[in-house]
Amino acid sequence: MALPESTAQFLELSHQASELMDLLLKKMHSPEEYQNRERPWIVRNKLIGLLEMADKKKYPCVSLFATTMNEVPRVCWKLIKVKGLKDILVCSKTLTFVSSAKAEFHYDKTNTVVTHAFIDCIRDDFKAKDKEVFWRHQMELYFQLINSHYENVKELDVATVEEISKGLQEASIVEETLNPELREQAEQAEQAKEEEEEEEEEEEEEEDWDEMPELELVPPASSKI
Repeated sequence: MALPESTAQFLELSHQASELMDLLLKKMHSPEEYQNRERPWIVRNKLIGLLEMADKKKYPCVSLFATTMNEVPRVCWKLIKVKGLKDILVCSKTLTFVSSAKAEFHYDKTNTVVTHAFIDCIRDDFKAKDKEVFWRHQMELYFQLINSHYENVKELDVATVEEISKGLQEASIVEETLNPELREQAEQAEQAKEEEEEEEEEEEEEEDWDEMPELELVPPASSKI
């Protein structure tokens, strides 16, 4: 029995999407892509708009995974403060995704709704191997969340959500990414800090050496025949 045209089209689109995802995973899973990544991963907000809550106020909402409001259960939205002490609604999947990374949300020209999430390495001083582990984890987590139901995503505890909120308030990823000079200044400041710490460590080692007591030469004992 032939499938309805709409069903056949849906299956074909699903197959194409699956192939595209496999190709992206293959590319992103190369060690070179992870180790040499200098710029943040910019992920589009799939649910751009305002959502009215019980208090009758409307808040910008962010979901990197759902394309319609119906996909996200009401209980899976969290109201959190971000940079500029703005209140925004973030879905539980998105919160889980940004919980292990540095993140910042980018607004539209009117500064009303969130258009993208800038995801960056959680540590600036990661070595190439550490970067590879981090980005591999983020990419795998992203696709894992895509293929999971909201009901199966573990709810984050209050302390973790507060930590995410704090990180979102302090982040400066967007400005540094869109303004290369600022990013360069930040990298130079980080490098200067590392050099200063190395100098301090060397000075401490020298001080430890200087504080060692000098050895006193003891005259040889006279031998009697």
